[in-house]
Amino acid sequence: CENSIRNAIGNNADIVVFGMYLFYDNGRLVKRNKGIISSTPSHEECMRSLIYKIPEAGIFNNVCNKMFHRRLFNGITFPVGLYAEDQGTIYKLIHKADKVYVCDKHFYYYYQRNGSISHVEFSPKLVGDRFDLNLERLNFLKDYYPSVVDLQIAKMLGDAYISIIKLKGEPEVNEVRIKMIEFIKNNKDNERRLAMYSNRIMLHYYCYPLFLLYVKLFIK
Repeated sequence: CENSIRNAIGNNADIVVFGMYLFYDNGRLVKRNKGIISSTPSHEECMRSLIYKIPEAGIFNNVCNKMFHRRLFNGITFPVGLYAEDQGTIYKLIHKADKVYVCDKHFYYYYQRNGSISHVEFSPKLVGDRFDLNLERLNFLKDYYPSVVDLQIAKMLGDAYISIIKLKGEPEVNEVRIKMIEFIKNNKDNERRLAMYSNRIMLHYYCYPLFLLYVKLFIK
């Protein structure tokens, strides 16, 4: 905390981002942001990192590896009752900040508990909430960061392809399934172009049977 405050003041930053360790029940410790680089990224670079989780950028959609100036929360709150609430908030705070500083030090230990919300990747509620929050972020990016809109669409499209397969037969997800199918239809004509941003889309577009095998074997 003291180091983060020092970095914020020394770099005149509204947000300080730092690396973190993932700590598991068996005592295993994983350095999540390998190769994280000290920098003052542009807002556009930050948005790109939020979409694609670029390790060396260290930004991610987590609140826990960041320190914020309190003024940023004026008029911004976490969405109530939603999983992945950080995802619906971080980009707004970054947009509002005058400057973001990324520190190459690791200051946070993030306990990874089996059975936690973030570790049940394909629970119907988590998938639904993430999709809705991503739709909201997509509309925001269209207004303020049009250069990364295709990246956001590609990320959502790849996730939607996989979620529809993984949650097949889950009655709780019917509503979000309909939304995802509609999203896919709206972007179907752009699938070939968007494949340059996502290996999932590329595989889905050029070899659907291989895509199904990939989901079955590698997506848990």
